[in-house]
Amino acid sequence: MPRKILIEAVHQEETRVAIIENSKLVDFDHEHAEKRTIKGNLCLAKVIRVEPSLQAAFVDFGGNRHGFLAFDEIHPDYFRIPVEDRKLFEELRKEEFKKQQDLDLIDEESSDESTDDAESEDEQKPPEESEEAEVEVAEAEVTEEPSPSSAKRPRSVREFIRRYKIQEVIKSRQIVLVQAVKEERNNKGAAMTTYVSLAGRYCVLMPNTNATGGVSRRINKVADRKRLKKILSSFEVPEGMSLIIRTAGMDRNKTELKRDCKYLLSLWSDIRDMTMQAVAPSLIHTEADLIQRTLRDMYTRDVDEVLIEGNEAYKKAKNIMKKVLPSHAKRVQKYDDPDTPLFFKYGIAKQINQIFYSQVLLKSGGYLVIQQTEALVSVDVNSGRATRERHIQSTAFNTNMEAAAEVCRQIKLRDLAGLIVVDFIDMPEMKHNQAVERVMRESLNDDRARVQIGRISQFGLLELSRQRIRPSLHERSGIQCQSCLGTGYVRSPESMGLQLLRLIEEEAILNKRDRITVKLPQEVGFYLLNNKRNYLSLIEEKTKASIILEPSATIGNGFEILGTEGEVVFSTSQDALDSASSKSQPSGGKDRKKTPDSGQREARKGRDRGPRKEPKAVQSDETVQPPQPKEEKPQQNQNVRRDDEGNRDDSAMPQGEGPAKKSRRRPRRNKKPGTRENTELNGNTESQPNLEKQPPKADHQPAEKKKAAPVSQPENKTEMGIFANESAKNGPQKGRHQKKGWWQKLLETDD
Repeated sequence: MPRKILIEAVHQEETRVAIIENSKLVDFDHEHAEKRTIKGNLCLAKVIRVEPSLQAAFVDFGGNRHGFLAFDEIHPDYFRIPVEDRKLFEELRKEEFKKQQDLDLIDEESSDESTDDAESEDEQKPPEESEEAEVEVAEAEVTEEPSPSSAKRPRSVREFIRRYKIQEVIKSRQIVLVQAVKEERNNKGAAMTTYVSLAGRYCVLMPNTNATGGVSRRINKVADRKRLKKILSSFEVPEGMSLIIRTAGMDRNKTELKRDCKYLLSLWSDIRDMTMQAVAPSLIHTEADLIQRTLRDMYTRDVDEVLIEGNEAYKKAKNIMKKVLPSHAKRVQKYDDPDTPLFFKYGIAKQINQIFYSQVLLKSGGYLVIQQTEALVSVDVNSGRATRERHIQSTAFNTNMEAAAEVCRQIKLRDLAGLIVVDFIDMPEMKHNQAVERVMRESLNDDRARVQIGRISQFGLLELSRQRIRPSLHERSGIQCQSCLGTGYVRSPESMGLQLLRLIEEEAILNKRDRITVKLPQEVGFYLLNNKRNYLSLIEEKTKASIILEPSATIGNGFEILGTEGEVVFSTSQDALDSASSKSQPSGGKDRKKTPDSGQREARKGRDRGPRKEPKAVQSDETVQPPQPKEEKPQQNQNVRRDDEGNRDDSAMPQGEGPAKKSRRRPRRNKKPGTRENTELNGNTESQPNLEKQPPKADHQPAEKKKAAPVSQPENKTEMGIFANESAKNGPQKGRHQKKGWWQKLLETDD
């Protein structure tokens, strides 16, 4: 079926490639300039640490994290072994190479197609897997005629390698040439190997793999395989190297294949020269960029046209095509329509946007839900609005058949890899399950990654494993959500508010802090002050601590608890906890018993609290206040007159209000320098005074009715200043008297 390759390179920061077939998106890839892939790069690295427990080494290759080099991925040429063992290894390698040549000769004379296909699978496997297959054949032959020295002398290269441990043959600060086989992912470094492979247009060269080479297992025709093996045997490949013909070279003649082979040999020679002059860690060879990889790996004879939007990208692609495939260079065309972008022209812009969402709609009315986790990728199939069929069995079967093809398409578009579990709708008949499995295998038959597909279990689950060629679409184009930390959920204001109450109480009791400042979302602050105001007052009265709630628009859906000196003692942000852990020390004093929530508080820092201060007068509930700028003069309550020093002035009472008797109130709590003034939670800088605990005496006259005057609840026996002005603006609040305070009504009754 004819295909088109569309390349959009208008922006220098990003290049996007889409392959369409009958206006349907079948493959998509993109690359950011700042997030270049490192898979395939050759680096001169230095061994940083050898880990015997993992039988692996960590190497510094110049990346963000140290690379992981397993012992099985280290070529024996890097082993530090005695000279006699080195000679023995060379003998074993030559013996295996000769036996492999004999097996290839036998395979060419055989006309059994199954034998041919089995051999192609062994040839296409990675070096370590190919060696394992060769070793099994060698072991079988040796066991038929055992030699007298077979008990001491290893029978294969693999058995020779297993005699050693990594700590015996690899040392720290050793220099090795490595190639990245897996990208850095989350907290894991890149996976490395010393078995180098260089990919060309038609061939793959493995310069340090001792094998005779072969033909790609995707070439299934026996005649084509024999012809290509005959061509391959005529090439002069140096000893110790291996060459594999790719699927793209199936219809190529000997001249084209030989030209590609010479290019790879020349490239390896240049890499060796650069390695001898480089200093570790350094980058030796960079894998091709997205445009080069697209023309090398995705371009086939089925492609009718390659359209490129962008001048620089078009020139680059044209030059590459002239060198690699001159006869097809005319198929590379430049897209010059200034009015309509390339992807909009072919109607795939909407399809590309849809692959970033977790829900995928089906034509029948059903839908898929795709979710990526650390362990696996789950795909849930739902019937949704698919109600055309008359029976539930028919609805389930038709929806699953449509979903199976779409699941395979989404797996390739999103680059999903690893373990993938598909939850199909339950189907009681076995023939329906087999039909769905057949559709899955046919749809993934042309996938470039290796795929292993299982069967649908009794629970309706189908498991499959897919090779990770590159990071998934979400890993390359997204970052972790800072609000939910990747979980997809955040705590409700009620749940977070109750958690804060427990943390505040524990911090005030266990660490004897004079002041606790809480940075929290506005919704959580409203919940605490509207529903848990009494409990906050009780904590203040019991612990003699001042609790300040400070709304923050930058904290997201988390919160922070600050100590007396402003140090972070608890935070939902892991970065804040890590920064606090490097600056604070654990507090001394009495041993504390662990509470159910103490496991989370073990990460708190800033326990130093200094000398114990004398307890001050109990502050009213009004102390639970956000800050206000210091330069703005606080606005006093309209119902209470005060002098210049802030004391209550009964002489300045309004007309009609008698002079108040001397009240027995506690001394006003002095504010420390730098203490934040009281403000409203919504950011207004209107301060409220601290009122005394006892109400005015009976000779006071009721105050004039003013809607802006804050009034407390009777059970609080004090006036809260947090939302006083807010209640005047936004109307009545639940549980509050709107016209007169309780003490005003009491005075009217006494009069």
